[in-house]
Amino acid sequence: MPRFNYFASLALLCAGLMPANAAIRIAIAGISHETNSFNRTKATLSDFEEADTLSSNRRQWLETTAKSSVNASGMIAGAAKYGVELYPIHFFAAVPRGPVDDKAFDGMVSRIIQGLKTGPAYDGVLLTLHGAMVVDRYPSGDAERVRRVRQAMGPALHLPDPPATH
Repeated sequence: MPRFNYFASLALLCAGLMPANAAIRIAIAGISHETNSFNRTKATLSDFEEADTLSSNRRQWLETTAKSSVNASGMIAGAAKYGVELYPIHFFAAVPRGPVDDKAFDGMVSRIIQGLKTGPAYDGVLLTLHGAMVVDRYPSGDAERVRRVRQAMGPALHLPDPPATH
């Protein structure tokens, strides 16, 4: 469906039936965790829920995050530069600990997917990937999160995979 929306919008734009300044809408979500595999203290859902930085005020989250130095701030700057509307879903973060437990990971990814499914129509999804999250069952939590979002949202939705350099 998103691919149809893209081509339908392009056709309307070319026919002069849609304003040229119609914004592309991209959902944005993330989980940030620097796993220390030598630390025996697992990261649990409560560690992340305290820092779910997206309040119900999406505009405030965008303004605050744009002034920070996290990878989402670069995405916000790029979206502003090119006239893309960002729609924040969830952003979870926890201080470095041992691996993320399965229950926490499953819960956060489920909430992100639920937010994507209940939000407005999107032309794509940006997932901020920290690149260092290990989950009990998965050596790369980021790769598993991308896999689950792709499976839930379908192959037509644009889902770039921005790398985190470590």
